[in-house]
Amino acid sequence: MPKFCPTCGKPLEYENAEICPSCGVRIQAPPPTQSPGQIEIRNPWLAVILSFFCAGWGQWYNGKTWDGLKFFGTILILYIFAWAFMIIAASNTSLSSIYLLAFILFIVVFIVWIYGMYDAYKTAEKINRKEMEFTGKSALFWLPVALIIICIILIFAAIVAAFAFGMAGSIQHTKVVAVTAQNIGNNIVITYQGGQDAASLKSISISINGINAGEMSIPSGSYQNSLAVGTSGTFPVTGTNNHVVAIGHFTDGTTQVIFDQTL
Repeated sequence: MPKFCPTCGKPLEYENAEICPSCGVRIQAPPPTQSPGQIEIRNPWLAVILSFFCAGWGQWYNGKTWDGLKFFGTILILYIFAWAFMIIAASNTSLSSIYLLAFILFIVVFIVWIYGMYDAYKTAEKINRKEMEFTGKSALFWLPVALIIICIILIFAAIVAAFAFGMAGSIQHTKVVAVTAQNIGNNIVITYQGGQDAASLKSISISINGINAGEMSIPSGSYQNSLAVGTSGTFPVTGTNNHVVAIGHFTDGTTQVIFDQTL
């Protein structure tokens, strides 16, 4: 149905016209615009996400310092106690019932964590509706940021340290031990002379002209942990110019050529 201007009485072309085209009088109020109180001051979903990663972070984002501390402290304390009970129960099988208490505490931690996200969301909505005052983010808002940065630095340092120590561990230390060899008739006599790493030498393998000639090792039944200095071995040979190689076997599992000469 056509609508008439209440001032001049002329029909309006559009029923919902705000201004009469004939006399210019405003008939209806303009559509409501967003008032300052409806401006999004805090993003509720961002508050939820922050609380998901760290209990209390969403509250600190909303400027609620003490609320954030309550959630952060409660979850931290409950979490520590839950793990403490787990460790106690694992170390003493007669206290296995403590596992139940630890499980209950973990459930409480989960409930408080979920409620913290809900609280952060509702608080952000109340701030946007001007039902709560917002004076800015809490100073503790940056605490989780600092903790995350510290964790990243520690992880990176651990990776670098592991790589560095791994490289260092892969570099084999040259052992300092010595043997002497001499021709006596149709034999070569090899004598172990000791050295700086004598305590770690277990045995010496001897090869002559590329053929295994035998081994000098700790006597069976001996209480020695290393080859005794002065241990010698006699190995028969034919002719001269025999290539003699002595390989030391050490307690750390490494091997090293400790003698390589032609006699």
